[in-house]
Amino acid sequence: MFRIITNLWPTLVIKAIRSPHWLGVLLCCLLMTSCSQSSQLHRLQQQGELIVAMRQPAAYHQLHNRPGFNQELIETFARTLGLSVRFTLVTDTDHLLADLQQAQVHMAVGLLNSPATFPGIHFSDSYQQVSTQLIYRYGEAKPKSLADLAPGSLHILDEPHYREILQAAVAQYPELSWETAASAHIDSLLQQINQGQVRYGLANTADLTIGRQYYPYLMSAFTLGEPQPLAWAFPAQGDDSLRQAANRFLHRWRENGTLGYLHERYYGHLNRFGFVDKQLFRRHWRERLPKFRALFQAAGLQTGLDWRLLAAMGYQESHWQADAVSPTGVRGLMMLTQATATQVGVTDRTDPAQSILGGADYLHSLQNRLSDRISGDDRLWFAMASYNVGLGHVRDARKLTERQGGNPNLWVDVKQRLPLLRDKKYHSTLPHGYARGDEPVTYVDNIRYYYDLLTWYEQQKNGLGD
Repeated sequence: MFRIITNLWPTLVIKAIRSPHWLGVLLCCLLMTSCSQSSQLHRLQQQGELIVAMRQPAAYHQLHNRPGFNQELIETFARTLGLSVRFTLVTDTDHLLADLQQAQVHMAVGLLNSPATFPGIHFSDSYQQVSTQLIYRYGEAKPKSLADLAPGSLHILDEPHYREILQAAVAQYPELSWETAASAHIDSLLQQINQGQVRYGLANTADLTIGRQYYPYLMSAFTLGEPQPLAWAFPAQGDDSLRQAANRFLHRWRENGTLGYLHERYYGHLNRFGFVDKQLFRRHWRERLPKFRALFQAAGLQTGLDWRLLAAMGYQESHWQADAVSPTGVRGLMMLTQATATQVGVTDRTDPAQSILGGADYLHSLQNRLSDRISGDDRLWFAMASYNVGLGHVRDARKLTERQGGNPNLWVDVKQRLPLLRDKKYHSTLPHGYARGDEPVTYVDNIRYYYDLLTWYEQQKNGLGD
Protein backbone atom coordinates (compact mmCIF):
# COMPACT_ATOMS: atom_id res chain seq x y z
CA MET A 1 0.00 0.00 0.00
CA PHE A 2 2.77 2.42 0.93
CA ARG A 3 4.55 1.81 -2.40
CA ILE A 4 1.34 2.34 -4.37
CA ILE A 5 0.60 5.63 -2.61
CA THR A 6 4.19 6.79 -3.14
CA ASN A 7 3.97 6.14 -6.89
CA LEU A 8 0.76 8.18 -7.08
CA TRP A 9 2.14 11.27 -5.25
CA PRO A 10 2.55 13.50 -8.38
CA THR A 11 -0.99 12.78 -9.61
CA LEU A 12 -2.55 13.22 -6.16
CA VAL A 13 -0.79 16.54 -5.55
CA ILE A 14 -1.94 17.99 -8.89
CA LYS A 15 -5.53 16.85 -8.34
CA ALA A 16 -5.51 18.19 -4.76
CA ILE A 17 -4.49 21.62 -6.03
CA ARG A 18 -7.42 21.63 -8.49
CA SER A 19 -10.16 20.07 -6.33
CA PRO A 20 -11.18 20.17 -2.63
CA HIS A 21 -12.39 16.56 -2.99
CA TRP A 22 -8.92 15.38 -4.01
CA LEU A 23 -7.37 17.46 -1.22
CA GLY A 24 -9.27 15.27 1.25
CA VAL A 25 -8.01 12.15 -0.52
CA LEU A 26 -4.45 13.47 -0.31
CA LEU A 27 -4.77 14.16 3.44
CA CYS A 28 -6.09 10.63 4.03
CA CYS A 29 -3.16 9.19 2.10
CA LEU A 30 -0.72 11.26 4.13
CA LEU A 31 -2.29 9.95 7.34
CA MET A 32 -2.15 6.35 6.06
CA THR A 33 1.50 6.76 5.10
CA SER A 34 2.37 8.25 8.48
CA CYS A 35 0.64 5.43 10.34
CA SER A 36 2.29 2.83 8.11
CA GLN A 37 5.75 4.28 8.68
CA SER A 38 5.48 4.61 12.46
CA SER A 39 3.04 1.89 13.47
CA GLN A 40 5.47 -0.19 15.55
CA LEU A 41 6.98 2.84 17.26
CA HIS A 42 3.52 4.31 17.81
CA ARG A 43 2.30 1.08 19.41
CA LEU A 44 5.36 0.95 21.65
CA GLN A 45 4.76 4.51 22.81
CA GLN A 46 1.17 3.64 23.60
CA GLN A 47 2.31 0.59 25.59
CA GLY A 48 5.07 2.58 27.31
CA GLU A 49 7.68 -0.20 27.51
CA LEU A 50 10.67 -1.26 25.42
CA ILE A 51 11.75 -4.89 25.89
CA VAL A 52 15.45 -5.45 25.24
CA ALA A 53 17.47 -8.66 25.22
CA MET A 54 20.98 -8.25 26.62
CA ARG A 55 23.81 -10.59 27.54
CA GLN A 56 24.18 -11.12 31.28
CA PRO A 57 26.59 -8.36 32.37
CA ALA A 58 29.89 -9.38 33.90
CA ALA A 59 30.29 -8.99 37.65
CA TYR A 60 32.65 -6.04 37.26
CA HIS A 61 30.00 -4.15 35.23
CA GLN A 62 27.82 -4.03 38.34
CA LEU A 63 30.46 -2.62 40.68
CA HIS A 64 29.03 0.76 41.54
CA ASN A 65 25.33 0.00 41.42
CA ARG A 66 25.07 1.73 38.07
CA PRO A 67 24.41 0.49 34.53
CA GLY A 68 27.16 -0.47 32.13
CA PHE A 69 27.87 1.28 28.83
CA ASN A 70 25.31 -0.68 26.79
CA GLN A 71 22.59 -0.49 29.42
CA GLU A 72 22.95 3.26 29.90
CA LEU A 73 22.91 3.86 26.15
CA ILE A 74 19.69 1.85 25.75
CA GLU A 75 18.00 3.51 28.74
CA THR A 76 18.79 6.96 27.35
CA PHE A 77 17.44 6.00 23.93
CA ALA A 78 14.24 4.73 25.52
CA ARG A 79 13.78 7.96 27.49
CA THR A 80 13.95 9.98 24.26
CA LEU A 81 10.96 7.93 23.06
CA GLY A 82 9.08 8.29 26.34
CA LEU A 83 9.52 4.59 27.16
CA SER A 84 10.67 2.59 30.15
CA VAL A 85 12.97 -0.39 29.58
CA ARG A 86 12.62 -4.01 30.62
CA PHE A 87 15.81 -6.01 30.07
CA THR A 88 15.69 -9.76 29.54
CA LEU A 89 19.12 -11.16 30.41
CA VAL A 90 20.40 -14.12 28.40
CA THR A 91 23.58 -16.17 28.78
CA ASP A 92 24.63 -16.51 25.15
CA THR A 93 24.07 -15.28 21.62
CA ASP A 94 21.91 -18.26 20.63
CA HIS A 95 19.31 -17.34 23.27
CA LEU A 96 19.51 -13.71 22.24
CA LEU A 97 18.91 -14.60 18.58
CA ALA A 98 16.01 -16.87 19.48
CA ASP A 99 14.32 -14.04 21.38
CA LEU A 100 14.78 -11.76 18.37
CA GLN A 101 13.64 -14.23 15.72
CA GLN A 102 10.53 -15.11 17.72
CA ALA A 103 9.85 -11.38 18.31
CA GLN A 104 9.75 -11.92 22.07
CA VAL A 105 11.76 -8.70 22.44
CA HIS A 106 11.72 -5.42 20.55
CA MET A 107 15.51 -5.24 20.16
CA ALA A 108 18.81 -6.68 21.40
CA VAL A 109 22.11 -5.12 22.37
CA GLY A 110 25.69 -6.35 22.03
CA LEU A 111 25.70 -8.15 18.66
CA LEU A 112 28.23 -7.64 15.92
CA ASN A 113 26.71 -5.92 12.90
CA SER A 114 27.08 -8.94 10.61
CA PRO A 115 24.06 -9.74 8.42
CA ALA A 116 26.02 -12.65 6.93
CA THR A 117 26.46 -14.21 10.38
CA PHE A 118 22.96 -13.37 11.55
CA PRO A 119 20.61 -13.63 8.54
CA GLY A 120 17.11 -12.35 9.06
CA ILE A 121 18.20 -9.80 11.69
CA HIS A 122 18.09 -6.07 11.01
CA PHE A 123 20.84 -3.89 12.48
CA SER A 124 21.18 -0.28 13.51
CA ASP A 125 24.20 1.81 12.64
CA SER A 126 27.32 0.92 14.60
CA TYR A 127 28.01 2.59 17.96
CA GLN A 128 31.35 0.94 18.85
CA GLN A 129 34.17 -0.96 17.13
CA VAL A 130 35.74 -4.05 18.68
CA SER A 131 38.35 -6.55 17.58
CA THR A 132 38.99 -10.13 18.68
CA GLN A 133 42.08 -10.77 20.81
CA LEU A 134 43.89 -13.97 21.72
CA ILE A 135 44.32 -13.85 25.51
CA TYR A 136 47.01 -15.54 27.59
CA ARG A 137 48.31 -15.30 31.17
CA TYR A 138 51.14 -12.96 32.17
CA GLY A 139 54.30 -14.97 32.83
CA GLU A 140 53.50 -17.59 30.21
CA ALA A 141 55.21 -17.66 26.83
CA LYS A 142 53.51 -15.24 24.46
CA PRO A 143 52.24 -17.06 21.35
CA LYS A 144 53.16 -15.40 18.06
CA SER A 145 50.43 -17.07 16.00
CA LEU A 146 47.75 -19.73 16.18
CA ALA A 147 50.41 -22.27 15.21
CA ASP A 148 51.90 -21.93 18.71
CA LEU A 149 48.76 -23.19 20.47
CA ALA A 150 48.90 -26.78 21.69
CA PRO A 151 45.82 -28.94 21.01
CA GLY A 152 43.11 -28.37 23.60
CA SER A 153 44.75 -25.24 25.04
CA LEU A 154 42.39 -22.72 23.40
CA HIS A 155 38.94 -22.20 24.94
CA ILE A 156 36.24 -20.00 23.42
CA LEU A 157 32.71 -18.99 24.24
CA ASP A 158 30.12 -20.69 22.05
CA GLU A 159 29.76 -17.58 19.87
CA PRO A 160 29.23 -17.55 16.07
CA HIS A 161 31.87 -14.86 15.48
CA TYR A 162 34.61 -16.77 17.31
CA ARG A 163 33.70 -20.01 15.55
CA GLU A 164 33.83 -18.30 12.14
CA ILE A 165 37.26 -16.78 12.81
CA LEU A 166 38.76 -20.09 13.87
CA GLN A 167 37.10 -22.14 11.15
CA ALA A 168 38.53 -19.74 8.56
CA ALA A 169 41.98 -20.06 10.17
CA VAL A 170 42.00 -23.86 9.87
CA ALA A 171 42.94 -23.53 6.19
CA GLN A 172 46.22 -21.88 7.25
CA TYR A 173 46.68 -23.86 10.48
CA PRO A 174 45.35 -27.40 9.87
CA GLU A 175 46.37 -28.56 13.36
CA LEU A 176 44.32 -25.84 15.06
CA SER A 177 41.74 -27.08 17.56
CA TRP A 178 39.73 -25.52 20.34
CA GLU A 179 37.39 -26.30 23.18
CA THR A 180 34.07 -24.63 23.97
CA ALA A 181 34.24 -23.06 27.42
CA ALA A 182 32.07 -24.74 30.03
CA SER A 183 30.65 -21.37 31.05
CA ALA A 184 28.79 -19.15 28.60
CA HIS A 185 29.98 -16.03 30.39
CA ILE A 186 33.04 -13.99 29.41
CA ASP A 187 33.70 -13.13 33.06
CA SER A 188 34.24 -16.80 33.93
CA LEU A 189 36.56 -17.40 30.97
CA LEU A 190 38.72 -14.37 31.76
CA GLN A 191 38.91 -15.36 35.41
CA GLN A 192 40.01 -18.89 34.49
CA ILE A 193 42.78 -17.54 32.25
CA ASN A 194 43.84 -15.10 34.98
CA GLN A 195 44.12 -17.95 37.49
CA GLY A 196 45.94 -20.28 35.08
CA GLN A 197 43.09 -22.78 34.81
CA VAL A 198 42.74 -22.11 31.07
CA ARG A 199 45.76 -21.33 28.94
CA TYR A 200 44.31 -19.33 26.05
CA GLY A 201 41.00 -17.73 25.14
CA LEU A 202 39.32 -15.25 22.82
CA ALA A 203 37.70 -11.97 23.91
CA ASN A 204 36.73 -8.74 22.21
CA THR A 205 38.55 -5.53 23.08
CA ALA A 206 35.63 -4.04 25.03
CA ASP A 207 35.43 -7.02 27.42
CA LEU A 208 39.21 -7.29 27.67
CA THR A 209 39.71 -3.58 28.42
CA ILE A 210 37.43 -3.80 31.44
CA GLY A 211 38.41 -7.31 32.45
CA ARG A 212 42.14 -6.51 32.62
CA GLN A 213 41.40 -3.96 35.27
CA TYR A 214 40.32 -6.66 37.73
CA TYR A 215 42.23 -9.67 36.42
CA PRO A 216 45.80 -8.34 36.28
CA TYR A 217 47.39 -11.42 34.67
CA LEU A 218 45.39 -11.07 31.42
CA MET A 219 47.50 -10.22 28.39
CA SER A 220 46.72 -9.87 24.69
CA ALA A 221 48.98 -11.82 22.31
CA PHE A 222 47.60 -10.66 18.95
CA THR A 223 44.46 -9.65 17.05
CA LEU A 224 42.45 -12.06 14.93
CA GLY A 225 40.47 -10.79 11.98
CA GLU A 226 39.38 -7.25 11.23
CA PRO A 227 37.69 -4.81 13.64
CA GLN A 228 33.96 -5.40 13.82
CA PRO A 229 31.10 -2.96 14.52
CA LEU A 230 28.76 -3.47 17.45
CA ALA A 231 25.15 -2.51 16.74
CA TRP A 232 21.62 -2.89 18.03
CA ALA A 233 19.60 -5.72 16.49
CA PHE A 234 15.90 -5.84 15.59
CA PRO A 235 13.51 -8.60 14.51
CA ALA A 236 12.85 -8.87 10.80
CA GLN A 237 9.07 -8.87 11.41
CA GLY A 238 7.14 -5.63 11.38
CA ASP A 239 8.05 -2.21 10.06
CA ASP A 240 11.34 -0.37 10.39
CA SER A 241 10.25 2.59 12.52
CA LEU A 242 12.03 1.55 15.75
CA ARG A 243 15.31 0.90 13.94
CA GLN A 244 15.05 4.24 12.15
CA ALA A 245 14.46 5.98 15.49
CA ALA A 246 17.54 4.19 16.86
CA ASN A 247 19.66 5.38 13.94
CA ARG A 248 18.49 8.96 14.40
CA PHE A 249 19.34 8.76 18.09
CA LEU A 250 22.82 7.28 17.49
CA HIS A 251 23.56 9.82 14.75
CA ARG A 252 22.51 12.71 17.00
CA TRP A 253 24.58 11.44 19.93
CA ARG A 254 27.60 10.90 17.71
CA GLU A 255 27.32 14.38 16.23
CA ASN A 256 26.85 16.22 19.54
CA GLY A 257 29.65 14.31 21.27
CA THR A 258 27.47 12.54 23.84
CA LEU A 259 28.41 9.10 22.56
CA GLY A 260 32.06 10.01 23.02
CA TYR A 261 31.31 11.28 26.52
CA LEU A 262 29.64 8.02 27.47
CA HIS A 263 32.58 6.05 26.09
CA GLU A 264 34.94 8.25 28.14
CA ARG A 265 32.88 7.66 31.24
CA TYR A 266 33.18 3.89 31.04
CA TYR A 267 36.48 3.34 29.23
CA GLY A 268 38.48 6.60 29.29
CA HIS A 269 40.41 5.88 32.50
CA LEU A 270 41.22 2.23 31.82
CA ASN A 271 44.46 0.54 30.75
CA ARG A 272 46.52 3.11 32.64
CA PHE A 273 48.76 0.69 34.51
CA GLY A 274 50.77 -2.40 33.80
CA PHE A 275 51.00 -5.65 35.70
CA VAL A 276 53.57 -4.41 38.25
CA ASP A 277 51.50 -1.31 39.14
CA LYS A 278 48.38 -3.40 39.67
CA GLN A 279 50.22 -5.89 41.85
CA LEU A 280 51.73 -3.07 43.91
CA PHE A 281 48.29 -1.55 44.45
CA ARG A 282 46.89 -4.87 45.58
CA ARG A 283 49.78 -5.41 48.00
CA HIS A 284 49.23 -1.94 49.49
CA TRP A 285 45.49 -2.61 49.68
CA ARG A 286 46.24 -5.67 51.79
CA GLU A 287 49.04 -4.24 53.91
CA ARG A 288 48.47 -0.49 54.26
CA LEU A 289 44.78 0.29 53.78
CA PRO A 290 43.52 -1.70 56.82
CA LYS A 291 45.20 0.85 59.13
CA PHE A 292 43.18 3.69 57.57
CA ARG A 293 39.96 2.07 56.32
CA ALA A 294 37.88 3.15 59.34
CA LEU A 295 39.16 6.75 59.01
CA PHE A 296 38.18 6.89 55.34
CA GLN A 297 34.78 5.43 56.17
CA ALA A 298 34.21 8.02 58.92
CA ALA A 299 35.21 10.88 56.60
CA GLY A 300 32.86 9.50 53.95
CA LEU A 301 29.95 9.47 56.39
CA GLN A 302 30.69 13.01 57.50
CA THR A 303 30.98 14.49 53.99
CA GLY A 304 28.61 12.25 52.03
CA LEU A 305 31.44 11.10 49.75
CA ASP A 306 32.13 7.47 48.91
CA TRP A 307 34.89 6.36 51.31
CA ARG A 308 36.43 4.24 48.55
CA LEU A 309 36.82 7.33 46.39
CA LEU A 310 38.56 9.12 49.27
CA ALA A 311 40.81 6.09 49.74
CA ALA A 312 41.61 6.10 46.02
CA MET A 313 42.58 9.77 46.30
CA GLY A 314 44.74 8.95 49.31
CA TYR A 315 46.53 6.27 47.32
CA GLN A 316 47.13 8.62 44.40
CA GLU A 317 48.44 11.29 46.79
CA SER A 318 50.68 9.25 49.10
CA HIS A 319 50.28 5.49 48.47
CA TRP A 320 48.62 5.49 51.91
CA GLN A 321 51.67 6.78 53.76
CA ALA A 322 50.86 9.11 56.65
CA ASP A 323 54.31 10.72 56.73
CA ALA A 324 54.59 11.38 52.99
CA VAL A 325 56.12 14.71 51.96
CA SER A 326 56.83 16.26 48.57
CA PRO A 327 59.52 18.75 47.48
CA THR A 328 56.81 21.40 47.08
CA GLY A 329 55.87 21.25 50.77
CA VAL A 330 52.61 19.31 50.65
CA ARG A 331 52.52 16.52 53.18
CA GLY A 332 50.50 13.83 54.85
CA LEU A 333 48.29 11.04 53.61
CA MET A 334 46.11 13.42 51.57
CA MET A 335 49.04 15.71 50.66
CA LEU A 336 47.56 18.98 51.90
CA THR A 337 49.28 22.32 51.41
CA GLN A 338 49.69 24.45 54.52
CA ALA A 339 47.13 26.92 53.18
CA THR A 340 44.55 24.20 52.52
CA ALA A 341 45.20 22.62 55.91
CA THR A 342 44.54 25.96 57.61
CA GLN A 343 41.39 26.45 55.55
CA VAL A 344 39.89 23.12 56.67
CA GLY A 345 41.13 23.27 60.26
CA VAL A 346 43.95 20.71 60.10
CA THR A 347 46.66 21.44 62.66
CA ASP A 348 48.86 18.40 62.01
CA ARG A 349 49.03 17.29 58.37
CA THR A 350 50.84 14.06 59.30
CA ASP A 351 48.00 12.94 61.57
CA PRO A 352 46.06 10.44 59.39
CA ALA A 353 42.67 11.24 60.96
CA GLN A 354 43.08 15.00 60.44
CA SER A 355 44.55 14.59 56.95
CA ILE A 356 41.82 12.27 55.67
CA LEU A 357 38.95 14.35 57.05
CA GLY A 358 40.63 17.57 55.92
CA GLY A 359 41.08 16.24 52.40
CA ALA A 360 37.46 15.06 52.31
CA ASP A 361 36.20 18.43 53.56
CA TYR A 362 38.27 20.25 50.97
CA LEU A 363 37.04 18.05 48.10
CA HIS A 364 33.45 18.53 49.28
CA SER A 365 33.91 22.31 49.40
CA LEU A 366 35.31 22.30 45.85
CA GLN A 367 32.23 20.43 44.64
CA ASN A 368 30.02 23.10 46.21
CA ARG A 369 31.95 25.91 44.51
CA LEU A 370 31.54 24.53 41.00
CA SER A 371 29.00 25.88 38.53
CA ASP A 372 25.46 24.55 38.95
CA ARG A 373 25.57 23.61 35.27
CA ILE A 374 28.04 20.80 36.05
CA SER A 375 26.25 17.66 37.18
CA GLY A 376 26.61 13.95 37.83
CA ASP A 377 30.03 12.32 37.73
CA ASP A 378 31.43 15.35 35.92
CA ARG A 379 30.99 17.40 39.08
CA LEU A 380 33.15 14.97 41.02
CA TRP A 381 35.84 14.82 38.33
CA PHE A 382 36.02 18.61 38.10
CA ALA A 383 36.35 18.81 41.89
CA MET A 384 39.18 16.24 41.89
CA ALA A 385 41.00 18.16 39.13
CA SER A 386 40.60 21.34 41.22
CA TYR A 387 42.03 19.52 44.25
CA ASN A 388 45.14 18.86 42.18
CA VAL A 389 45.69 22.01 40.11
CA GLY A 390 43.43 24.60 41.76
CA LEU A 391 39.90 25.76 41.04
CA GLY A 392 41.11 28.84 39.17
CA HIS A 393 43.00 26.84 36.55
CA VAL A 394 40.04 24.50 36.09
CA ARG A 395 37.83 27.53 35.49
CA ASP A 396 40.38 28.77 32.93
CA ALA A 397 40.22 25.42 31.14
CA ARG A 398 36.43 25.65 31.06
CA LYS A 399 36.67 29.12 29.50
CA LEU A 400 39.12 27.82 26.92
CA THR A 401 36.83 24.88 26.17
CA GLU A 402 33.93 27.23 25.53
CA ARG A 403 36.06 29.41 23.24
CA GLN A 404 36.97 26.38 21.17
CA GLY A 405 33.37 25.22 20.79
CA GLY A 406 33.42 22.46 23.39
CA ASN A 407 31.08 21.95 26.32
CA PRO A 408 32.61 23.55 29.46
CA ASN A 409 30.37 21.43 31.69
CA LEU A 410 31.63 18.06 30.42
CA TRP A 411 34.87 16.61 31.75
CA VAL A 412 35.50 14.78 28.47
CA ASP A 413 35.76 18.15 26.69
CA VAL A 414 37.63 20.08 29.39
CA LYS A 415 40.26 17.36 29.93
CA GLN A 416 41.33 17.89 26.31
CA ARG A 417 42.01 21.58 27.00
CA LEU A 418 43.67 21.41 30.42
CA PRO A 419 47.07 20.43 28.92
CA LEU A 420 46.93 23.60 26.79
CA LEU A 421 47.47 25.64 29.96
CA ARG A 422 51.19 24.89 29.53
CA ASP A 423 51.17 26.78 26.22
CA LYS A 424 51.72 30.55 26.41
CA LYS A 425 49.49 30.99 23.37
CA TYR A 426 46.57 29.97 25.60
CA HIS A 427 47.48 30.63 29.23
CA SER A 428 48.48 34.25 28.50
CA THR A 429 44.83 34.96 27.62
CA LEU A 430 43.40 33.45 30.82
CA PRO A 431 43.11 34.95 34.32
CA HIS A 432 45.19 32.39 36.23
CA GLY A 433 47.97 31.91 33.69
CA TYR A 434 50.35 28.98 33.38
CA ALA A 435 49.61 25.54 34.81
CA ARG A 436 50.83 21.99 34.25
CA GLY A 437 47.39 21.11 32.99
CA ASP A 438 48.24 17.58 31.92
CA GLU A 439 48.78 16.61 35.58
CA PRO A 440 45.15 16.97 36.75
CA VAL A 441 44.04 14.89 33.75
CA THR A 442 46.36 12.06 34.81
CA TYR A 443 45.39 12.63 38.44
CA VAL A 444 41.66 12.19 37.80
CA ASP A 445 42.10 9.19 35.50
CA ASN A 446 44.35 7.48 38.05
CA ILE A 447 41.89 8.00 40.89
CA ARG A 448 39.02 6.69 38.80
CA TYR A 449 41.12 3.62 38.03
CA TYR A 450 42.12 3.08 41.68
CA TYR A 451 38.52 3.56 42.73
CA ASP A 452 37.32 0.82 40.38
CA LEU A 453 40.09 -1.52 41.56
CA LEU A 454 39.41 -0.76 45.21
CA THR A 455 35.68 -1.32 44.81
CA TRP A 456 36.33 -4.65 43.11
CA TYR A 457 38.84 -5.80 45.74
CA GLU A 458 36.60 -4.79 48.62
CA GLN A 459 33.74 -6.80 47.15
CA GLN A 460 35.93 -9.81 46.43
CA LYS A 461 38.24 -9.75 49.46
CA ASN A 462 36.75 -12.87 51.05
CA GLY A 463 37.51 -14.90 47.95
CA LEU A 464 40.09 -12.92 46.00
CA GLY A 465 42.15 -15.22 43.80
CA ASP A 466 45.84 -14.89 43.11
